[in-house]
Amino acid sequence: MIPHIADALWLTDEESLSDALWALNSLTESESFLNTPGTILKETVGRLLAHMQSPNSRLFRPALECLGNISSGKDEYGLMLIGCGSMSVLKTMMRKEGSRYIRKEACWILSNLVSCGPLAITAFVDQGLAGEVRSLLQENDLDVMREAVWVASNSLVRASGKQLRFFVEEGLFGTFAGLLLLHDAHMRHIVLQTLRKVLKHSREQSLREILIRQMKENGTAAKVEELETCQNKVTAELAGKIRKDLEDNGEEMRDAEAGVIAGEV
Repeated sequence: MIPHIADALWLTDEESLSDALWALNSLTESESFLNTPGTILKETVGRLLAHMQSPNSRLFRPALECLGNISSGKDEYGLMLIGCGSMSVLKTMMRKEGSRYIRKEACWILSNLVSCGPLAITAFVDQGLAGEVRSLLQENDLDVMREAVWVASNSLVRASGKQLRFFVEEGLFGTFAGLLLLHDAHMRHIVLQTLRKVLKHSREQSLREILIRQMKENGTAAKVEELETCQNKVTAELAGKIRKDLEDNGEEMRDAEAGVIAGEV
């Protein structure tokens, strides 16, 4: 079924092409789609990306939703999307002023793609998407911010030490951590979970110091301490664990400084 619909993506008749895209959209939501041969899937993705760049809204929307469904599948599908140039297209979509739907969908797809491992994070960095996501985290549109926060979270958690340093320099980490100051329970929980994972897995002492310094400078560290007394038990527990991570790191820094002084003496 899918090979036949994939062939229909080359049609020039607008109505028939729109019908084919919506039919494909339904199929990409089914389990049978998982058995699609790689060669057919790659060709299909190429056509979807082409239609996503079409000014025709009848073609753009179903193509975008198809791509989102595919990105929600196996990691190999996500890596295929990246290999076909999807990130550059998504970057353009994220810049669509006045279109909440497009930017939300683009963020949803991107959050799936950056979950595919180190190669995906490298592509994310190479395409300059860290700055784009940082900008969306500063939007006035709460719905867009809530999708962008997942992109930032997945990127920060899966980043290598070098990539995490880059995200700090680009302002992505600081902007993301600063969301903790907002009165939005959904984003607050995601930020707390992410900070906990990032601090726990950042083994380089110098990197941890940089992360913690940023958290102190933008008020995030103080907010974490405040949230320990939150009535929400899950939030309070997470905040307590992060505060302990911050304190443990402070003790390590003091021990290291004491060692240096002792050596000098």
